[in-house]
Amino acid sequence: MHRFKDYSFHQLGYGYLLLWCLLSLPSLGYVLATTNCDTTCHCSISENSKETGIIHVRPNCTQGNVTWRHPYNAVRLGLNPLTKGLEFETCVKIKVDLLSVIVYKENSGDIEGMEQLFVIESGKEAHYCNTSTSPITLFIEPVRPQLYTGPPKVVIYYERLELRSEMDPMRECRPCEEEELHKLYCTSDYIFHGVMGPKTTSSEIEIYLTKYIFGDRNAFHRTSRKGPLKAMLVVPEKCKIQRGSGDFLFIARKRLDKAHLTCAPYLSHWKKIKERALETGAMQCAYD
Repeated sequence: MHRFKDYSFHQLGYGYLLLWCLLSLPSLGYVLATTNCDTTCHCSISENSKETGIIHVRPNCTQGNVTWRHPYNAVRLGLNPLTKGLEFETCVKIKVDLLSVIVYKENSGDIEGMEQLFVIESGKEAHYCNTSTSPITLFIEPVRPQLYTGPPKVVIYYERLELRSEMDPMRECRPCEEEELHKLYCTSDYIFHGVMGPKTTSSEIEIYLTKYIFGDRNAFHRTSRKGPLKAMLVVPEKCKIQRGSGDFLFIARKRLDKAHLTCAPYLSHWKKIKERALETGAMQCAYD
């Protein structure tokens, strides 16, 4: 997560002035505008909207994104526990272009007691994750430049995950079981065959695509015109994954706009699992 020095009043300009006025005049309160972002997992906000005041977003989706074009005023992003009273983890990634934003965390839902988390400068992104049993609210305020070189935009990705005390903290590191593979093959965001590349690290693995089955093709790219299609998959550092040789079936899901590895059985092992599923009728979708 990026952390930046605190900005002075002069540096923050109009954006900081807006927040300063809100906090200095509590008796006037603040106006909350609502959007369809509460019911739509992937939504947009723009200055052409009829909404005025601070834009309140409290999504019901477990994951999604908010595209904020020509940002103005502020967005108040509220993320509730999936089950009231149970611990949950929320992660937010914010990407900004052609402007800067200041991100605050409200304490106990009090806009006057906000804690500044970080400032994100143009062309940068930052992550924030927190675990709690209470709602988590972030206050995202744009700092508009004096001179525009193009349309400014902020994209906010969010995810909520319920945590249970009986969950194994290393559950993400164990190999997927056969029945689990059947389900994930039919419900995941990315399915493809490939081999691991040399740029594999403890947090990402490089994949050379050998067969595309399903998913967003934009996840793959070429470093040269005739080079192989490649992708980077995010993996938990705690799993200490190392580069392996051979052909794999890679199963991944999209989290915070990146592909995260879910399972990676050897392709030879997967073919045996698929044959058994076809014989027993255990398959849950059409296998390629």
